Parts: sequence; C-alpha cells; structure tokens
Amino acid sequence: MKRTARSIALAVAEGATVLRFYESRLPNRLIIGQTLDQVCHRVFADRCEAERRAIKTKYATEQAVAEAPRRIEAICLALIEHYTKFIVPKRFKAQAVTISRCTAVTYRQTLERLHGLQSPVAMSGGIDDDAQLAAHVVTAEERKAITGRLLKKDDPVKTLIICDIPVGR
Repeated sequence: MKRTARSIALAVAEGATVLRFYESRLPNRLIIGQTLDQVCHRVFADRCEAERRAIKTKYATEQAVAEAPRRIEAICLALIEHYTKFIVPKRFKAQAVTISRCTAVTYRQTLERLHGLQSPVAMSGGIDDDAQLAAHVVTAEERKAITGRLLKKDDPVKTLIICDIPVGR
C-alpha cells in the first residue's frame, strides 16, 4: 500500500498524473414552497381530478423539473458562489453534468448572463439539432482541446458543462 501511494505522489509531482477530486452537489428536484400536487391543483382547478392526474403524469416529469429555467438559475448562482468560495482558493476547476444537451446550453447561457464562470459546453450533435443546439456542438478534436484547457490552471476556462445522455435527447 505505501509503495502505491508513493508511486502516485511521484507521478503527480512529475506531472504524469493530475489529481482529481470529486464533490457531488446534486441539486434538489423539488418545487420550492409548494408541492407539485398543490401547484397542479391550483393551476388546473377548472379540471377534474382525473384530468389533473393525466396532465401531471404527462408534463410534470423529473426532466421537466430539472430543466426549469428558474431552477437552473438558482443552481448557477449556487455554483458561482461555491466555486468562488471553495474552488478558486485551491486553484481547482469544475465540471457540471446536466440531464440533456438542451439543459447544458441553458446552463451555459445562464452562467454567461450572470457573468459567471467561463464554461464551454462539450457535446456531440444530432441530425435534428436546432440552431441553438448546433451552435454548441463540437468535434472530437475540439472536445479534446476544451478538456485540455480545463487541465491548465491558468486558462480562463474554469468549468466544463457536459451531459450524460445519448445524442437523441
């Protein structure tokens, strides 16, 4: 065991290995202040209970909640604050993983609007991509260059936004 730890420390010291730290910061997927049932009941008060249930089943999905713009804005504000307080002093960088490619683009746009971190999106494209998605599609070579920039401590790229789903979403 001691030999392995010393070998890793030596590899890091020689620059052959980069230390990576993982901190899970899973955001809450709850509607703040009211439950989904209460919101649905109020918004669709003119509908019967069966119709409200059908609407909720079809539209109130985990993905819909995760992609809500106000929720993304709150997460971006928390990301900026956490990054500034805890990551910058240690000269680390960060990666944000989103639920979809559309959400990745929304995170990037929100961070830009909030004058947050320089955060490129690294994602593949699909044949049905609209202009907004297509603007953020990168080739394998560009993706490698972006991730390479993330490894350089003095590069202005501080956060990388990715999604963990197949292209079709």
